[in-house]
Amino acid sequence: MRAADYLKLLDWTARQSVPRQHRTAAGAPPILVRLGLDGATWCELVKEFVQAAFDQASEAGTYAAKPPTKQLRRQTVSYVRDRNGYLVKIYSSLGT
Repeated sequence: MRAADYLKLLDWTARQSVPRQHRTAAGAPPILVRLGLDGATWCELVKEFVQAAFDQASEAGTYAAKPPTKQLRRQTVSYVRDRNGYLVKIYSSLGT
């Protein structure tokens, strides 16, 4: 994936999570078409990123300090401690 495609996808995804005023009128970015995904499917996958990252970190041997929970403005937040004891925050953008 080219950097430009990634940035367009990132921008489009962020706009989907903001209430109606900032949603893009056009369809999904071309990179989603090449990946064989529609916009709704991609947005559902993004919502699961925090849980997936938390699960992967836990399986890799980190300590689960706080499982994923919904915060104000629908942000999902979790914390793990790495093997050195450092606290790592795993979070979604607002509204996802």
